Amino acid sequence: IILTGNGEAFSAGVDTKAFAGYSKPEQAEMIRAITAMTAEILSHPAPLVAAVNGHALGGGFVLMLCADVRLVAARREARFGLTEAKAGVPFPSGPLEIIRHEMEPNLLRRLTLTSEVVEADALLAAGIADRLVPLEDLAEIAREVALETAKQPAFTAVKQQVRGGLIAKVRRLAERD
Repeated sequence: IILTGNGEAFSAGVDTKAFAGYSKPEQAEMIRAITAMTAEILSHPAPLVAAVNGHALGGGFVLMLCADVRLVAARREARFGLTEAKAGVPFPSGPLEIIRHEMEPNLLRRLTLTSEVVEADALLAAGIADRLVPLEDLAEIAREVALETAKQPAFTAVKQQVRGGLIAKVRRLAERD
């Protein structure tokens, strides 16, 4: 599976202005849906490659973290961050577990508490991106990586060993959140 965006963004996440206008029950339902969505994405047995073509902010950043392989276009104008504090929207429980699991604690603290936005090379340096690739080659490289990853006969078993604890936790949160 290849997850990518269209145009200038991979994903900007939730429209926080629209979210603020929802009733409390609508907000709660959306939060449950976000956690359920991330649980489904994480738990899919096939390799999931994020072909991050541009901006990945908030929920878009979390979607990138759900991927088994993260390829990021080497675009200086693209920005990445977890800007929920600045937007006034706390993390849903599922995405919170994902970022805690997938990010080094000091980077997690810095990006979430300051809403700092970084460039692609910072993602690579932090180990969040696996590779930076030219934008024009992103789709083809993502396809090649997905096919090669899928050829591994024990991929699904190893994915469960490595990410199974996170998957189980996010699924539980989706059931009760």
